[in-house]
Amino acid sequence: MHPFTILPLLGQLLLIVTLFQKTPNKLLTYLGIGGIGLLLGFLFIIGLMSANTKIIACSLPFILLSIIAIRQNSGNGKAAP
Repeated sequence: MHPFTILPLLGQLLLIVTLFQKTPNKLLTYLGIGGIGLLLGFLFIIGLMSANTKIIACSLPFILLSIIAIRQNSGNGKAAP
């Protein structure tokens, strides 16, 4: 049992829990994204260091969607379109 396998698994479980909540908890969402983002962030860095476009292309969608989700969830009082 390694932290880089346990933390993404816990992050995924947290995101599943927030999926079924009537009003998703922001903290659980952020913790879930952070848990999975730990693994995929390291994969992205490894892809950049080795110049492997397949690894970069595999991890980039999660990073971009996480940024979009955080921006939408942070909320500045505006309704989402």
